[in-house]
Amino acid sequence: MTHDAPLPPSADELGAALPPKQRRFADYYLGSTKLNQSAAALKAGYKDHREGWNLVRLPAVKAYIAARMAEAPDVMSKDEVAARLTMEARNTVDMDDFVTVAPTPRTFWVPALEHQPVKDLAKDRGLQPEDLDVYDLDSAFGADNVSRTSDGDLLIKVATIAQDVQIDWQAAKNAGAFSGLAMFKRHPDGTIEYKVKDTTKTLQLLGQLHNMFGNRQVLENPDGSPIKFIVGVAEDDL
Repeated sequence: MTHDAPLPPSADELGAALPPKQRRFADYYLGSTKLNQSAAALKAGYKDHREGWNLVRLPAVKAYIAARMAEAPDVMSKDEVAARLTMEARNTVDMDDFVTVAPTPRTFWVPALEHQPVKDLAKDRGLQPEDLDVYDLDSAFGADNVSRTSDGDLLIKVATIAQDVQIDWQAAKNAGAFSGLAMFKRHPDGTIEYKVKDTTKTLQLLGQLHNMFGNRQVLENPDGSPIKFIVGVAEDDL
């Protein structure tokens, strides 16, 4: 004859077994204080905020907190946290892989009096830029590169090579590169600014999850309370 194993107590049952003050602490800890031990202790009515450190280590309080978190549908499990951190840390897709820079000829018109080559031409001839006429500019820059505004101001056509940046957004999306972006912004002038996530913090969190670093070791009594040390006093005298 087999017997089903008894079900573990629910969060409500564990909470009902706690002293009211400890229950309030745990509820504040999981609620409005967002896992802040000190703030939860003060909200629960403890005079010393350091009591929070002791309370979260009491076996009954720890069990209630763990049960509440396990029953919450929006709380990630440890395995899910590890999987998400691993996926983010392994995201090595670089947005630069989808960016192409193409040199593109561009021409634009500038006021002749503001164009440095015009100033240099006038200086070479011992004149002021405004003393040069259209014939001087035609002979120096070519008739096709000289024009006038409706107000009669002379213009010079300037040719340059612009660096056109193009991003293959569809390819980036298909490769999952967007998940590696910490910021993406399209400016009114059409330019796009983006920032790639720094995975260093993610790797640190993942390392802590696997206990890879020398974290502080907490010493506790069997009941979960901290072990007290007094310098200069023998253990038998405590």
